[in-house]
Amino acid sequence: GGATAPAEPATRRELLAQRFVSLAVADEMCREEARKHAGLLPEPFRVIFVSLAEGSALPEAARPLSDLIAMRTGLELAEPKAMQAEFADVVRHLQREHYRDRQEAVAAAIRAAEQQGDAAALSAALREFDLVSKQLYNS
Repeated sequence: GGATAPAEPATRRELLAQRFVSLAVADEMCREEARKHAGLLPEPFRVIFVSLAEGSALPEAARPLSDLIAMRTGLELAEPKAMQAEFADVVRHLQREHYRDRQEAVAAAIRAAEQQGDAAALSAALREFDLVSKQLYNS
């Protein structure tokens, strides 16, 4: 920690995470579903979600981003069904981002195992890469 939260989300994942938190705060059914998927959120969005959903204290560094999300949530005018459908879509996109990250990490592990000549590690990494690729393809 210790990093200051950006006031405006910059990456695709941050924009998705902001929408995830906003919809979860605006709609009770989204909030229940969000508890199952909070692990997909990058920091500080996970901290903000927990704070807003559970009413716990928010670290000062996360306050500007939390205020921005709260302001945008206040503008939420969609019907609950529309918000829930959008939330399911946001979760799918966050899962794809998560699988892409895992795929990159496993690809690095494959390269390292090849360079070290570690057949067991290479075999395990290739199996993991295949699994993650299937998850990404099916997400």
